Amino acid sequence: MIAPNVRRLYEVIAARRSENNVVAASPVCFGARIAQDTLAVPAATVHVQPSLLRSLVDSGRLGRMPMGPGVPRFLKAGVMALLDKYVIDKKLGPPVNSLRGELGLTPVTGLFPSYLHSPQLVLCLFAEWFAAPQPDWPRNVHLTGFVMDESQSTPLRPEVDEFLTSGPVVLFTAGSEAKLDAFLW
Repeated sequence: MIAPNVRRLYEVIAARRSENNVVAASPVCFGARIAQDTLAVPAATVHVQPSLLRSLVDSGRLGRMPMGPGVPRFLKAGVMALLDKYVIDKKLGPPVNSLRGELGLTPVTGLFPSYLHSPQLVLCLFAEWFAAPQPDWPRNVHLTGFVMDESQSTPLRPEVDEFLTSGPVVLFTAGSEAKLDAFLW
């Protein structure tokens, strides 16, 4: 799903850009990062869960594989390097670098360690108790807390309710992490 949509996402952003637009994109929306690089479109990487925020200190789990503080850093670094080289860069590098080349940009290697996050802003839509910031996360990470915390929910303001019922579709998903688990094991 990611590779075929790199160019398409770039073209959607390019066609709709204006000085008032800011792009908020999933970490794997590489077309948004390319638009940021070539068109100077302000962009934020948005994480709904910490699974793609790698850390050699504490990455929790990778599928069923523990990647916490008890696992030696050299092992975590090795697993991540192998995953990058033989899976991620092999599958996603060609469409990303093909479009980058057409636009006069140099190729990117190590998509996840070097190109996954916006250099402008990384928003994490979860609380610190859920995943504490790690010292090797990008410097521009900001935890917002969960988008909707049921214990603190309040009725929607009338203008928000009107927007949500006026026709546009707003979609939030839990992502495809469950598919990664099946892939790794």
